[in-house]
Amino acid sequence: GYGNKKGKGGNSIATYNYEDSYFTETARDNYNHDLARMSLRLALSAFAYHGKGDERYTNQDKNARKLLTDIGFGGDNGKAIDSVGYTTEPSVNSIGAIAGHKKVTYGDKEYTLIALAIRGGNYESEWGGNFNVGTGVEHKGFSEGRKKVLDFLSYYINDKKISGDVKLWITGYSRAA
Repeated sequence: GYGNKKGKGGNSIATYNYEDSYFTETARDNYNHDLARMSLRLALSAFAYHGKGDERYTNQDKNARKLLTDIGFGGDNGKAIDSVGYTTEPSVNSIGAIAGHKKVTYGDKEYTLIALAIRGGNYESEWGGNFNVGTGVEHKGFSEGRKKVLDFLSYYINDKKISGDVKLWITGYSRAA
């Protein structure tokens, strides 16, 4: 079931189901309702968590980091998880993103499954980027955010020395979508 119980610090607690098998097929061809629900949970976990006082910008990715760890993306004592933009005060056109990875095997083929969630809530003045429409063909504020996420993903893949076949699970809510 789905709970709306309050946990410590005002976090909501919900039960969820996650299976690596969600990624055996491409989502482009086959809709998977369980994957859609889990993707929303990951997107919501990536909202900035605001501590109090000096902790306001020190642990904003804690909910997403915990969820990724709980479903096996933490690897190497949590070193498989990295984030960007969660330790500084958001500004117009800033972005927050968090990623983790793990090895999965489907049939006789091994993949690296990368989970990438983009901050879509509690991002303060970052919301101002929605009004940065620009004069070109693309929405300037959204394209700036997209570039920063792609730069982070490229950094993440290089930093974690990921090679070979990759499957990408990417999610975001609101502006992050």
